[in-house]
Amino acid sequence: MKYKSYNNSLLYYKHYYYLDGIIEWDESTEELKEKNRKSFKRANDALFDTRFPSQNPYKYPEGLSFINLCTTYPGLLLGSGITHESGLSGELKLGFFFDHTTGLPVIPGSSVKGVLRSAFPQGSLVAKNRGKKTVDEKNGLDEKAEQLAVYIGYQLKEITNREWTAEEIIELETFIFGSYQTGSSDTPMSQRIIFHDAVADHRHYTATQKQPYLGDDYITPHNKPFKKDKKSLEIPGALRNPIPIAFIKVLPGVTFRFQFVLHPFKSKSTEDAVLSIEQMKSLFSTIFQDFGVGAKTSTGYGHLEVAPDVK
Repeated sequence: MKYKSYNNSLLYYKHYYYLDGIIEWDESTEELKEKNRKSFKRANDALFDTRFPSQNPYKYPEGLSFINLCTTYPGLLLGSGITHESGLSGELKLGFFFDHTTGLPVIPGSSVKGVLRSAFPQGSLVAKNRGKKTVDEKNGLDEKAEQLAVYIGYQLKEITNREWTAEEIIELETFIFGSYQTGSSDTPMSQRIIFHDAVADHRHYTATQKQPYLGDDYITPHNKPFKKDKKSLEIPGALRNPIPIAFIKVLPGVTFRFQFVLHPFKSKSTEDAVLSIEQMKSLFSTIFQDFGVGAKTSTGYGHLEVAPDVK
């Protein structure tokens, strides 16, 4: 099977385990394992050799506001929670989010909205009252909400040159994301913020068309203690040979276009608490750069920076 100009979504989630019908599901011998390694390597090499198309496959609707942000080292991990593992030798173990039609990496609009909302305080306050929480857990969520309110307040002051009260921040959050109570929002549909999927910016294609945009990486989870039988000594996890897990990622230096339908904010209770569309874009850009996008942001993945201008 040839993979030149292949749709990566089709390859990774449809044909990956049926390469010319030669995948061996029974790896009872080292020979069969090695056969699978070679089969997966051909597909993996095709994924990692992918270039951007010569023309923009997307048509951007008119009226969208957008921000161009660029991936940094070590890259971006998307869709890791999607099931993609059989336990066979040589396969890439984690899932990845490819656009179904184009096969290009995409950050879903729901993820874009989730990252932005995670920087605001209401989510922690709502979580505090859901389920059974200990006193320490509730105090922790209160502290987190307070810290997020301080963070957003600081960013808003930098952008608007005025202090924002806690009530104004909550009102802004509800305006942008809606209420946590279903059906309680009084913002008409025509005035609500819409979060579109973030796609690789088409201007980036021509600038980096000769460079691959996907690569592999590895994580090494902590091993559990091992005991061969009841009479054997237990081998601590730290002394066992680690087993690296391979996964696919977006390489550093890839520009994503974050797209929104935005509306200016004006507080109903405070006359001078306003945020223009450009100021809102500035706030969003800062949050993306500070919080990161995708999985494993705590270990450096998903960090973004303002993309360089590409003519």
